[in-house]
Amino acid sequence: MLWFIFLLMLFIAGIFIVLPVIKRESVIRSYIYISFLFICCASSILYYYLGNPWMIDEEQPVMSIDAITESLEQRLNKDPNDIEGWRILANTYSFQKQFPNAFEAYEKVINLESGSVAKTFSDYGESLVQSGNAEYLQKANEMFEKALKIDVNDTKSLFYGGISAVSVGNPLLGAERWERLLALSPPNDIRNTLEEKIKEWRGDDKISSSDINDEFTVQLNISTKVLVELDNYPDKVLYLIARDPLKPSPPIAAIRKDVVSGINIIDSSAIMLPGLKFSNFEEIEIIARISLTGDPLDRDGDYMDSLVIKTTDTNLINLNIE
Repeated sequence: MLWFIFLLMLFIAGIFIVLPVIKRESVIRSYIYISFLFICCASSILYYYLGNPWMIDEEQPVMSIDAITESLEQRLNKDPNDIEGWRILANTYSFQKQFPNAFEAYEKVINLESGSVAKTFSDYGESLVQSGNAEYLQKANEMFEKALKIDVNDTKSLFYGGISAVSVGNPLLGAERWERLLALSPPNDIRNTLEEKIKEWRGDDKISSSDINDEFTVQLNISTKVLVELDNYPDKVLYLIARDPLKPSPPIAAIRKDVVSGINIIDSSAIMLPGLKFSNFEEIEIIARISLTGDPLDRDGDYMDSLVIKTTDTNLINLNIE
């Protein structure tokens, strides 16, 4: 029906073009007919490709993360030496928390690059830390050290490497790495955290495991998309919460902050009940929740991410709000 209306309008427009010529000349030159037909055909073709309303409104299908992973796997089966493909696949596996697959992919990238790229080592170390398995901390520390030998100012390795060094019993190395990070002029809120922890690590060469397990460092990453959407909510507040996954209410500890990405420390000062320690619990759930209204209670539409960890494992938590 739409095409019929379009052709009818085109025919009427053509009549208005040709009719004056008919009135003025008894004989219509052949090129006028040819021109008229050319205009009709050309307009029809242009309309089909540029003016079709269904083509304008049609949205391209968005690939799921599983489809992306499958596409990458097929791509690498055809070209196993595709370094960038392996790098993307490693990051994708890590995002999906498929850590064994991520580790294998990072190893593949390192071999293809002959161990010459700092970022690959730091990404691999970050994935090892994110797995939450304390057995991987030593290897993560080694990955950060290798990255820093290639690039002494690799910020990811300096940050994560500082915490991993302390976790494996070397607080002086952790302090040294964070001092180098401090020299790179981080934002003031992060600078205060770095200075505080450096002082603590420098002050005691032997930090007990109970001290480590009673504080958690949360690296919170908020995507640009979410930050843009949050501009519409002036009352927004970030809550960092630690709770017992077996008994979620009331929480063990909570911190109220402005909504920004960055490093946050949850330690004994945030615990609500005096005398209670994180090490009293076998598992702790760490939650980052952005309340759109500022309300401390969970509400539909709030942004959040969470991770359950064993208190005997790593004290470094990476949370992403996307």
